[in-house]
Amino acid sequence: MYKTPNVKRRVIVILGVTLVFIAGLGAFLFWYLGGEEKAATREANKFITALEKHDPAAAPKDGDDYVRGVWKAYRRVDSAELVDTHQNSSNSNQGSGSSWWVADILLHTGRGLVVLELAFEPNNLDPDDQEIDLLYELTPGRIHGGVLDSATLARVKSDQHERGDDPEDGISLDVSESEAAPVVRPRAPVQPNTPVVPAKPTVPPVIKCIRRAHGDVNKIQRCGERYN
Repeated sequence: MYKTPNVKRRVIVILGVTLVFIAGLGAFLFWYLGGEEKAATREANKFITALEKHDPAAAPKDGDDYVRGVWKAYRRVDSAELVDTHQNSSNSNQGSGSSWWVADILLHTGRGLVVLELAFEPNNLDPDDQEIDLLYELTPGRIHGGVLDSATLARVKSDQHERGDDPEDGISLDVSESEAAPVVRPRAPVQPNTPVVPAKPTVPPVIKCIRRAHGDVNKIQRCGERYN
């Protein structure tokens, strides 16, 4: 005898599977984003330690030049603290977009209070892998509400105004080794029959700047403008 399908039971099963899938996807996203945020916070704190100690070698990958740049731009760093970590995103005209994590750092420097934003590489597949992409100064209007109290925010605004209302960008804060103050070391006398080791060629600052642009046309253009 032919039996009609139990439509109600099928609907319940489908709904159940859908709910399990949604719950699983939500758990995965929670784990993934949480891992990214922890990694971004970890790398930002490493960068802060390198800043406070004025030790470029202690910075995370691609952060050493920025430590030099911050000290050059603001004379010194008395203290630094992580005040916010969040995710930024952008959408292209084709409907696709990218997302990346940023860490906002409050610095007490020789030129007043500064808020810098440390941006990490976008769309990392490994949530534990966060590599520094850019560092730039935030204007007061771009600082998330509630991150700083009103008195600190007012001082940030005032100090930036005293510096000329011109925030430092990712190019001006990127100071390569070839731009740092050279250390002159005395040469040892050459002994007879000693093989001559050719000196390691220095990578020009503009080439290093272009490499770190990772194909970004705007960054490459600014590299050319800076080093012309």
